[in-house]
Amino acid sequence: MFENFSRAGYIIIIIFILGATFLSQQPYAREYGKKLYLGIAVQKEIYWAKLSGWAVSNASGVYTKISGGLKGGGEPVKTTVDQNTNQNKNSIFQNILQK
Repeated sequence: MFENFSRAGYIIIIIFILGATFLSQQPYAREYGKKLYLGIAVQKEIYWAKLSGWAVSNASGVYTKISGGLKGGGEPVKTTVDQNTNQNKNSIFQNILQK
């Protein structure tokens, strides 16, 4: 993202951040900060309501897809791992016996 930035670009960004930080601490910026916070809080509530609605409507579909795979999904993997482990042990013992 910032591959083509020069030092001047970085300095301008740093000055902007420091200036915003300084100005936000001033007494006359308090009202603007309150308005900004209230606006963000309202938007957050709207976003949260949409997200919770989406989660409720899609939760059952996602859960059934996941739970079906998890119910029997562990056993075949364990069996395969055990078989591979036994095969590796047998091949190691055969190599030792050959030497």
